[in-house]
Amino acid sequence: MGLKLKFGESGQNLLPEIESIGDVNLLSAILEAIETADSVDELRQIYQPASE
Repeated sequence: MGLKLKFGESGQNLLPEIESIGDVNLLSAILEAIETADSVDELRQIYQPASE
């Protein structure tokens, strides 16, 4: 719900990606980041870090 409210449809589209995550600590980090992230891409960086 928070994803849709903050980011609209693009936030709602993240739901399948986030639902596939089984790491509770990572899910907690995502939940906290929803409040401070300015974009869907910024939020996605929490669980899909760019490879170096």
